[in-house]
Amino acid sequence: VQFFEERVRRSTLYFAWVQGREVVPEKSPFRRARVIERIFFGNILFLFVLLMAISIVLFLFLGLWAVVVIIVGQFLIILFSDRLIGTLSDWPISAQNPTVHILQYHLPPQERATFTQKHSREKLLQMKKEIYDETIALGKPVECETARDVMSKYGLQCSQENMATKAVNVYDMVEKTTQKYGLPVPKIALSNTIVPNAAASGPSPKHGIVLITTGLLVQLDEDEILSVLGHELSHLRARDQFVLFGLGTGEYAFRIFVLLNYIQSFLLFYLYLFLVFNLIYFVAKFFEARADLESAMRMGNPKVLAGALRKIGFRRLQFERNPSYRIQDWITWDPHPPIYFRVERLEKFDPARQVKHTLLQSAKDCIRGFFAAF
Repeated sequence: VQFFEERVRRSTLYFAWVQGREVVPEKSPFRRARVIERIFFGNILFLFVLLMAISIVLFLFLGLWAVVVIIVGQFLIILFSDRLIGTLSDWPISAQNPTVHILQYHLPPQERATFTQKHSREKLLQMKKEIYDETIALGKPVECETARDVMSKYGLQCSQENMATKAVNVYDMVEKTTQKYGLPVPKIALSNTIVPNAAASGPSPKHGIVLITTGLLVQLDEDEILSVLGHELSHLRARDQFVLFGLGTGEYAFRIFVLLNYIQSFLLFYLYLFLVFNLIYFVAKFFEARADLESAMRMGNPKVLAGALRKIGFRRLQFERNPSYRIQDWITWDPHPPIYFRVERLEKFDPARQVKHTLLQSAKDCIRGFFAAF
């Protein structure tokens, strides 16, 4: 079903709007993610590895002062990550502008190819602006009846069976989730890309930010979105960014001030880097597993979160049917545990169960899952 829906998405036009905000184009799902997106959507560990690479260059000019520059630079990025994400996202979501309006219009593959060849990205943006002016700006819903005249100008005969629309009150969903955690509502930002994803960042829950893509709103149901938000708010509540920052910084200081005095062999040093980064990323999996567990307990729907992960990661799940690929997923530089492990764990979890030490329990579960993959 997921592979079928992916083929459908490839020949579907997607438009998303936030009332009162600038109309912006959709980002292509096939473009390469920018470095800043990989940092905040992937994990803060990507930033750590990136800055460690930059430090090699800085050492040539600053010597040991490069260590201070790198650590302070990374700390400042984490400290102001909510502002960085807010600046780089497409729309802020607030109580005054809480709703995201989404239009999906399916075209047969051949017709979709012809349509995109005929109409440039600028033309599509113009079409999107005109639909907004004729519907949302006037307080009207986006429907065939309200968008037909605009779409016909661009050669689309609006057909109700080919159109799907959605209005999602994103602010309300984030607020509902924060109530489960007893947290203030953080800043909310939206990235207008069809790739389904979400992230949370910031130095504290009060000064945090939740970033959501329109793809997540398109592909998931409301209860699934709530469960994903529960996962992200767990990271924010526990200040996982600072914990991982401390872990990475401690290893970096040990490597520079202690290890380099004893290891002279380049081969041994490379082996150490390979092993320690694998270890750090493996430990990071504990925090992701903890966020799954806390979302399951606080939102009360572990199977719903499992379903959301199935939808988002269905391609990886296909590969993970191969036992060798499962082992590879455990030891790669990815802070997330394999999806098959996360799904199975959530589906077996009793929502009535309350785990006192969630990080310790998650560490045990990950270690068991790792050895069970062999």
